[in-house]
Amino acid sequence: MSAAPADFGVLYRWSAGPLPPPGYWEYTIEIEPGGAGRVSVLRDYPSWKVRAWKEKFTVHPLHLDWLYGIMTENHLFDSDWSVRGEISVGGGGESMRVHANGRDFSISPHPAERWRGAAAKIYDSLRALVPAEMWASLTARREKYVRRYRASH
Repeated sequence: MSAAPADFGVLYRWSAGPLPPPGYWEYTIEIEPGGAGRVSVLRDYPSWKVRAWKEKFTVHPLHLDWLYGIMTENHLFDSDWSVRGEISVGGGGESMRVHANGRDFSISPHPAERWRGAAAKIYDSLRALVPAEMWASLTARREKYVRRYRASH
């Protein structure tokens, strides 16, 4: 297993496709060097009326090492992940910025075809670090918002 460097940090973003309310939503997962984590969920399109739901968690150093190892095994740090070819317009997306060893790395919302499987493994591994009860709570809040929205419109 590769030890994560002291400056290892991650910012992941996910968003639904362009859907009418209440279909659209987005979230971010951020892990700072040292393991302080945050999840932020927007239940609707960003605006001054939509406040994010925010939760904090801590990632154990062994789990940081594990995530760094997944990224290493999937060649995030030693390959060219730049986008090539056509980029689709519309639809949802996910992307990630990673800082490690004094350098920045990224996975664009449209990685090259050869990197899509690796990106999915990295994303799944990161999401697995968010406590299950936190995901359940945020999901329940989102579902409650959707029910209320539909009942009022």
